[in-house]
Amino acid sequence: MRNNSKFSKKRLLSLGKQIFQRVFITIQFYDKKGLGNHAAGGAYGFLLSAAPTLLLVSIFLLIAFRSSPDTISSLIRRDIPFLETILSENGIIENIIKISHSGILGIVTIISIIWAGRVFALTLQRGPKVIFSGNKQRHPVKENLVTLFIQFGVFVFALVIIVSSQTAMLILNNIKFMPKFLVDFFGLFRAHVLPLAALGLISYCAYRIIPANPPQRLSALRGTLYCVVPYIFTFLALQFIISKTRYNFLYGALGDLIILLISVYFFFMFFYVGAQFAKVIDSLDVLLFCNLLRAREKSKSKPKGLLQKLFFTPDGPLEKYLRYYKKGDVILKKGDSSNDVFYLLDGQVEVLVYGMHNSGRPSPILDAGVFFGEMEHLLTAKRTATIRALTDISALALPPKLFDEALNSDTGIDRNVIKNLTRRLKAANDRNSYVLEQSELQKMQGDE
Repeated sequence: MRNNSKFSKKRLLSLGKQIFQRVFITIQFYDKKGLGNHAAGGAYGFLLSAAPTLLLVSIFLLIAFRSSPDTISSLIRRDIPFLETILSENGIIENIIKISHSGILGIVTIISIIWAGRVFALTLQRGPKVIFSGNKQRHPVKENLVTLFIQFGVFVFALVIIVSSQTAMLILNNIKFMPKFLVDFFGLFRAHVLPLAALGLISYCAYRIIPANPPQRLSALRGTLYCVVPYIFTFLALQFIISKTRYNFLYGALGDLIILLISVYFFFMFFYVGAQFAKVIDSLDVLLFCNLLRAREKSKSKPKGLLQKLFFTPDGPLEKYLRYYKKGDVILKKGDSSNDVFYLLDGQVEVLVYGMHNSGRPSPILDAGVFFGEMEHLLTAKRTATIRALTDISALALPPKLFDEALNSDTGIDRNVIKNLTRRLKAANDRNSYVLEQSELQKMQGDE
């Protein structure tokens, strides 16, 4: 029973460490890529695009229900209390008059409103492009179609929230037999759960549609959860901390708008956190390996910090690449066509080169912290030397694809590989020079 308890505790600690690793890497890239600036840009784009979007919604409702501008304006104001600060009723009437006149003038007005609402869509596209970078490029025509799709999605979202809200209130007010707690429950669901569910759906679609190199479906879903769930808690905390009465007293009609912008900024912050988390999940093995190299490099000069505690050992997803060898085991054999690249974690290996045992010089020895077998992969050639364990060792056997992705992800690995290759080429030149000198010396002695 005690052993099972220890095993469960160990698994729980391992799971917690793996979750923290993913969060740590996500925060690393969030800061490195300046996603906080993109979140602020998203809130600013929302502010600039809110009025054109609500104007389009108003025009659509006016045309669909053939009602007066006053009725439509009051309908929207019930759910959007800050409307007076960004959209005037006179503006709605003026645009309706323009649309109701000449067909060309109406079309031009609609196009100008749509164009004014592009700021939000363009801002929303920049962040995912930075996060989900890759070799695939999208045609400019498709890129503009994505922008229009985002605008259409925002328009539909605003329309559904406004119409469904009023419809729900009408239904609830006319159902006399429903208990009050059910009415309150549905009211809460309509006011909070439905908008948050819609935000989750929008986030998932944004992760999958906006970037030219989208994440996998499951990764996008997990990223959506990492966006919506923290935002829910943050939203509830803001509701508890921020006093609307105080903000309205200080800023007047702008109080509601400021509170909304704060909520929008936090949503975009978690939106980009979720997007980056989805990217981390898709590239997890590479990112864990790169952080392992950094942790081991830093451990040479600094005491163990958070980076070393999280990534020094190859646990979790990296365990499938871990290999152990006893002293004297042959790891790579000369002439083999295998192309795995090895990273030596602990111990020493010796490089057995043809002719070295006859030269009287010791075989080259590689210590922990270096790659071996990478030359054959980079040159697409067979193994040129035999690698044998000089001590008990542990190493990571990296598939070629993972090694190439690591080279592209971290310039420090490039330097490490180049330094090791340069050292080995120098050792090979010295060895060849020594063998040549010994051969000439033997020839001279034979001539004598």
